[in-house]
Amino acid sequence: MSFYIEKTTKCLICGKPIESFKEAVLLPYIISDKSSSLLPFVKKYVHRKCFDNWNKRDEFAQSAFKLGENMIREGHYENVIYYDKYFIIDYQKKENFYKVRDFLLIFEILINKEQAENAVNFFKKVYLGDNSKLEHGNIVFNSQGKDILIIDYDKDEINDEIIIPHFRINDYITALDKIVKHNENNNREY
Repeated sequence: MSFYIEKTTKCLICGKPIESFKEAVLLPYIISDKSSSLLPFVKKYVHRKCFDNWNKRDEFAQSAFKLGENMIREGHYENVIYYDKYFIIDYQKKENFYKVRDFLLIFEILINKEQAENAVNFFKKVYLGDNSKLEHGNIVFNSQGKDILIIDYDKDEINDEIIIPHFRINDYITALDKIVKHNENNNREY
């Protein structure tokens, strides 16, 4: 496992120092054979921009997702309500929130039903070209051109910035809509 040291930790993709934590992403575990060229990247820090433009990004994301699928089958998730090649959404009943893991963007968010409804509406507006903003506690969603910029704040400091590219907005609408529908179905059962 890597440790991040500001301005010292080097990106394994470009070899340059990662100046601040908000520029970094810690790559997850993956499923691969011992000869895989992806193995040296597991649990290493890279620049988020380098990862986003890396020619092995999709292969790495799919390998991480396959590990997630195995973990679903082995019962490591509480209550998976949806998964596809990039997402796993797990309902945490005790806390009454959903954990959304995006393997392509290496991003995780905790969201409740109301926040999911608001986020679906926000994503739909941005997809249609509306210049919108949505705040959920320490997380702010902003339209940035045709993309969506998500900023995670720790008090007044930016902790992380993720860009959801326009081509992924429909994926998020579908995923967040699964949360809304799951919640509606659960409410009918009681």
